Amino acid sequence: MKLQNYSSPLILILLCAGLLGSSCTRNFDSINTNPEDVITVSTESLFARACLGATNGPGADFQQYYDVYRDVNPWMELWVYNGGNPTAFNEVGANFNYRYGIYYQNVGNYLADIMHKINSMSDADKAKYQNELAIAQILNVYYAWYVSDINGDIPYTQAFQLRYGGTDQPKYDYQDSLFTIWDTQLKQAVSTLKSNNSAQQVSYGNYDLFYNGDVSKWIKAGTSLRLKIAMRLMKRNPSMLSSIANEVIASGDLMSSNDDNWIFYARNGSTGPGGNWDPTGFVAPKPMVDFMWNTSDPRIGLFFQKNDYDSLTFVALQQQGKISPDSSWNPRQYVGMFCSPDAIKTPLGRRLIFRDTLKQGGNNILLDTLSLIQYRLFQAEYPDQNGNIGQGNTPFVMLTYPDVCLMRAELAARGLTTEDPAQWYYEGIKASISMYDQLASMAKIFDYNSVAVTQQAINNYLNNPTIQYNPAKGIKQICVQEFINYFKQFNEAWALWKRTGYPDSTTDLVREPLQSGGQYLEIPRRAVFNNVISGAPNYDNVQAALQHMSSDPDWGTGPADVYGRVWWDKK
Repeated sequence: MKLQNYSSPLILILLCAGLLGSSCTRNFDSINTNPEDVITVSTESLFARACLGATNGPGADFQQYYDVYRDVNPWMELWVYNGGNPTAFNEVGANFNYRYGIYYQNVGNYLADIMHKINSMSDADKAKYQNELAIAQILNVYYAWYVSDINGDIPYTQAFQLRYGGTDQPKYDYQDSLFTIWDTQLKQAVSTLKSNNSAQQVSYGNYDLFYNGDVSKWIKAGTSLRLKIAMRLMKRNPSMLSSIANEVIASGDLMSSNDDNWIFYARNGSTGPGGNWDPTGFVAPKPMVDFMWNTSDPRIGLFFQKNDYDSLTFVALQQQGKISPDSSWNPRQYVGMFCSPDAIKTPLGRRLIFRDTLKQGGNNILLDTLSLIQYRLFQAEYPDQNGNIGQGNTPFVMLTYPDVCLMRAELAARGLTTEDPAQWYYEGIKASISMYDQLASMAKIFDYNSVAVTQQAINNYLNNPTIQYNPAKGIKQICVQEFINYFKQFNEAWALWKRTGYPDSTTDLVREPLQSGGQYLEIPRRAVFNNVISGAPNYDNVQAALQHMSSDPDWGTGPADVYGRVWWDKK
């Protein structure tokens, strides 16, 4: 969506001195402290800026390059480095955790300005801006939760207030208390949106890059976000999870179709081509591809490209003596790579990365046995083999109807609600297939027209014996479908695995054991907590947070132990 006419330059409210990705020292002094700096900026312009930050899309390319492409997606076996995962790919580099800096520099600060600006209005004007205030609160909760998800305790209730007479030493809110705060704020925001006559309210309109100012969509997004956040309480506070789940289900305000999806479509030209968005160098993972192929999952062609061995290429290679004349063509063109560094060194692993050179028209064409990921699903501008730039739009998925369906299925299967798990399991699968078909169409992925996402294909998938709902293994089946659905939501795939342990060796989609040099590789579970030295700004509050989190034996051996766990990620 094209942005329209920012009214004036925006002044960043920097809460972290020298904040830059994960190198932030959490020093909460501020460069700009004058509230007059933001008076002339419209709430609409501020919200558009916050939307751009919160999408993890344009402007968040370092997060995509490091956190998504080279860390979480390989860890979760969503894809594999071309040539195989490196021996120590489970280690976290210094550039991990860009989300922290994005929140304090490019999201929360703008939303805090909106809230201050509205709350400083006369009573008559303030009454007209309550919907904008509520929507800003929903977006603020979303990104603060996303940051806390791997960081644990974070500054929240006292953050962003120095400019308005607040402290430059904000306390870190404990993660266990944040879940209650967020749920209360979301519930209040949704109540506000439901109680106001939208016709009498000022609207973000086109500056709302998600829903174009549609309050009914934000009601569903806020309510569904309550459920999504509460799911993290599965092991810590199942009674609170059950209470919230039953409340939001009874409200009737959850997302009810893919029309409600919270997705940002970056307009063409926003992510490339080339640069940090470039997904070159990653191929399909064997566990997911094998499962999807064996069950005839219609999404396989939406996630991955066919390999280069079609029937014509195969015959040509035989004629050139590259393939034995006694061999027969295998119509399966979706082939994934082993995820374990040791597995690629086996004879089969070496065969999987075999490449042939086909002589055609005087040119040597390199043919790959492996399926590449659908590059344009992650960078719509990715050029084709002739160098033509893609003309689609890149989707950034935040929260969707398929997510909601499968959460409802899981809750029911666990006995936390009284709904029918099979009903929501099947509805979630159908919604996910439909959604990815739409995402692929919008991104103009390679060979999209040949992808047969037909009703018959969907029915065949649902009737596959492995996919048919079986109460005896229902939770595992649901979690597998949640995992597949999170192909474009790296953090949710990671969180699902941390929360449930699935996929694993007991699920139908078998997670591959990761070994290097005969040793099992441990997968990170949180970000490094960046401690500060004595005398640094906000030192006491940083130390209080460190002491609080480290009192939990699951947190790990110290601030840099990324294999430890934040509060919600209980053993």
